[in-house]
Amino acid sequence: MSVRRFAAMGCQIVVSNADDANHQAIEQLFAERERIFSRFRADSELNRVNRCGGRSVFVSPEFASMLALALDAARDTDGLVEPTLAAALEAAGYDADFARLRDDGRPLGPSATGRWREIRLVGRHALLPAGVRLDLNGVVKGKTVDDALALLAGDAFVCAGGDLAVRGGAVVGLPGGGAVRLVRGGLATSGSDRRRWMRGGLAQHHLIDPRTGS
Repeated sequence: MSVRRFAAMGCQIVVSNADDANHQAIEQLFAERERIFSRFRADSELNRVNRCGGRSVFVSPEFASMLALALDAARDTDGLVEPTLAAALEAAGYDADFARLRDDGRPLGPSATGRWREIRLVGRHALLPAGVRLDLNGVVKGKTVDDALALLAGDAFVCAGGDLAVRGGAVVGLPGGGAVRLVRGGLATSGSDRRRWMRGGLAQHHLIDPRTGS
């Protein structure tokens, strides 16, 4: 089974069983989602919405759909999957693409807990409370992996960091050792052993407890 790789969303994307047209379509899909939802692009729709805290903002159909998916995930997990942790991540120093993170001596910022229950979405009108900012990356990446797999025929997989969608089977290594064989569907793994950085002389990672913001 042929395998292709490219970089997007701050990680390596691995795609199997893709011809040239499929591969190009998947790259374009990831690029478009990154353009809309990146925290690190000043012109992204996500940042436009985050700048409108406290007032209603009209969003694109794709943004509304992804925000609805994120709110459903928050509801289904009782807030464990939390779309409002942008401020907490930035307080921990995750304020640029991971490859560019450096310990510049600044101390940690104030923590911010999850507040997904305060978000309102009516059709394409979104309202964030003042001071609340979205980070939809986890949901966006998982949905994009699923959508990319749908562009492929036959047995195939698409992997983006710890997010994997499979048709036909794949063996997946787990953080801390061990493996699982995924026959069909999706799997998301995450850990604090690789995606780490320093802020104020202290080691930080991107797994934020939404109850405490740290």
